[in-house]
Amino acid sequence: MEYVIFSKDIEKHFSPDFNKRYIRTTINPAMFSSKNNQHNRLSFRKIYIFAVRKKRLFVAQLVEQLTLNQWVGGSSPPEETISRFGKYFQPAFFILLTFPIFSIMALITENNIIGESLMETARKMVVAARTAPKGRGRNSIEIVIATGGDIKRISDKMIEIGKKNAVDFLIRDANNILLAEAIVLIGTKAMSVGLNCGLCGFKTCAGKDEHPECTCVFNQVDLGIAVGSAASVAADNRVDNRIMYSIGLATMEMKLLSEEVKMIFGIPLAAYSKNPFFDRK
Repeated sequence: MEYVIFSKDIEKHFSPDFNKRYIRTTINPAMFSSKNNQHNRLSFRKIYIFAVRKKRLFVAQLVEQLTLNQWVGGSSPPEETISRFGKYFQPAFFILLTFPIFSIMALITENNIIGESLMETARKMVVAARTAPKGRGRNSIEIVIATGGDIKRISDKMIEIGKKNAVDFLIRDANNILLAEAIVLIGTKAMSVGLNCGLCGFKTCAGKDEHPECTCVFNQVDLGIAVGSAASVAADNRVDNRIMYSIGLATMEMKLLSEEVKMIFGIPLAAYSKNPFFDRK
């Protein structure tokens, strides 16, 4: 049985058995069983440590090769390992497996976690909004997630609208959403469902369709259910959030969703000691 070790620096330890062409060494287990090969045994153990420092993939390659060779030999890995190498192999093998663990261990701070967690929550909110009940099972909802530069663009548009129309709360909200890691935007198209219910103010759906700027009542209901379902996911994940009409107003002018969408709400997401989207000045 042969064991193959991948390393470019093994040549100086096992030059008699070194294959220069393929840069790999084939080690005969007999080299470790002879009392006259104390140098080889010690060198083999040094190679383990050196190679682990040199290349972490060395661990996976060696363990895979050892396991395959041992199974082909017809014995379990522990039995074969002990019988071949005895007390000399076991300490080196332990060092081989544990050293990479200590070399890559590091503290994971909340800064490494929060951003990723907020984005994962946003994705779940998209699914929740999509699967929320719809009138007659017909979809009129569009959903997107705004991040980074898109949030800044939305904020700038809100400030522009606020100054133009002298609406102070739009400017307040514009500064507020800059604290968000992501914003889930949920909008609805103006699409009749064919019930002729008259709840929209027109006697028939055909009459409403003559005014495409008007949404069907069921579109608005579907939007409310979808937004509520998405916000509940944020709450279940303990993520700071708030449903904002002001965000939707700006995104409508920016046409971030399709032109068919006539109504949008935005849900900013953040994670702070206190929800930054409430009790604002």
